Amino acid sequence: MTESIWRRQHYLFFAGAIVLSLVAAACLPVLSRVNFGKNSVSSGGANVLYFDVPAPIGSLDPRDPFEAGGKCAFPLLYSRLFLVGADGRVGPELAVKWSYDPGELTWTIHLRRNAFFHDGRQVTAKDIAYSVERCSKEGVPVYRPETERSILLSETSIAFVLKWDDPDFLWKISRLDVLPADAPEWADSVGPPVGSGPFRFDYRVGEDEVRLVANEDYYFGRPSLDAVVFRYVGDRERSWARLLADRTDIATEIYPKDREMMDRCRDKVRFNERVVKSYALLLYNVNDPLFSDSRVRRALSHAVDTGYIVKRLLRGFGVPACGPAGVGSPYANEGRQPLSYDPGKSRELLKDAGWAPDKDSGCLSKGGKRFEFTLSIFEGDQTYKRVAEYIQLCFNDLGIRAHIETLPFRELVRRYNGNDEFQAVITELRGAYENPLPMACLWTAAYGCGSNVGCFEDGRVTEWLFRALREKDPARRRGLVRLADARIVSLQPATFLYHKTALDVISGRILVSSPFSYDFSHIYQLKDARIAAP
Repeated sequence: MTESIWRRQHYLFFAGAIVLSLVAAACLPVLSRVNFGKNSVSSGGANVLYFDVPAPIGSLDPRDPFEAGGKCAFPLLYSRLFLVGADGRVGPELAVKWSYDPGELTWTIHLRRNAFFHDGRQVTAKDIAYSVERCSKEGVPVYRPETERSILLSETSIAFVLKWDDPDFLWKISRLDVLPADAPEWADSVGPPVGSGPFRFDYRVGEDEVRLVANEDYYFGRPSLDAVVFRYVGDRERSWARLLADRTDIATEIYPKDREMMDRCRDKVRFNERVVKSYALLLYNVNDPLFSDSRVRRALSHAVDTGYIVKRLLRGFGVPACGPAGVGSPYANEGRQPLSYDPGKSRELLKDAGWAPDKDSGCLSKGGKRFEFTLSIFEGDQTYKRVAEYIQLCFNDLGIRAHIETLPFRELVRRYNGNDEFQAVITELRGAYENPLPMACLWTAAYGCGSNVGCFEDGRVTEWLFRALREKDPARRRGLVRLADARIVSLQPATFLYHKTALDVISGRILVSSPFSYDFSHIYQLKDARIAAP
């Protein structure tokens, strides 16, 4: 696989980590203009759920690595082989029984017989083989299910012979949205997207609206809801106002300043407060001479008061980040605290690294070169803008000049995703919770240019994380990841900033079994949602 293709596939991982909280990239134009079925916004109905999506709804093809808003519909439109619990364990979905022969390195999976695609065809082992083979060829390298071959045992049974004894094989294939084996490339550009989930495609209106209707033949029974309508509303304030005006039922990641109003509206809405598993960080290009010295990177981190960011800029809706494993991760080092806020320590480290104030400008310089750089952020995100301006002031006090630039989502990710076409960037990455795969994907060496984040590369980090991926014993696996976590923190390729506290709000008229969160499992559970009686 060429480097450019590899980077393209890695974009899928980054989008999964940050797109739900940012205004995302524009999707393929031809897909955004395709309508199937109705051509105007439906007037809805009493048994319809309305869901505001914070990113444009582009392709509904799960093979599109650049898609953003459309992913919100995937849990209802498509089925997966397994469902994954919060502990990372898999449970039945399309697969009803499975077994592993360690001597033969073979997984045997049996499918339910009553699963049908929305066009009436049965979901078969051939469709599963296609979906797994596609991922093994095109997926993110550490996420790829590495199979020697697949064996079709029957219409509803399949065996996968692995290349090595992979403890995460089921978890890897559990992430696949199953498509028919003969699905055309860019399926939703030539016809309605076809899955086997609880809802089927009805119509779309450009990138602004998609309507799904109940699948009468769903294997777990017809959903109670008649339809779910996804609407693109990029402004969280507008989405919150729409919910209060009964124009939508779900608004996600509402700004903290609206919390007081929420408390006064408890009779109309229910909200769920959660610390997100992605963390914001100030990522440095370690190939840039300004940031190649770990003493300099540590100095910059000591100059930023993450407690202030959480308390003042996030209004208390967040927690300081401690490292790449993530706050609350079973793979994080117990008792770890955020790096201390200590500008005095910053000045000592910078002096040790050879940086001294210029007599005329007061700016730090070394070898005739001033310490100034470009700090890139996503355009349109006001929180990142405020954080960047605060960091700019912190560095200015040290004699370091940071110039803020805003870039479109796709362009900014391209610059740092397996690339070094940047100096410093504020972004979000996912921690390691269910297993260490996300951390290995981000922080180990990749094709062409170090890791996927700022081209950081460290031999010991790579060794420990790759050993962890092959380790079956949970305690030893955790130990290896914690070694890598501590090593990354000591080298500070980034200043780890904060985890946001998200406020997801759902209308009181929607009855669900658990508080709603903006993630795959809770969107999937909308298949069991009901509308309260008037």
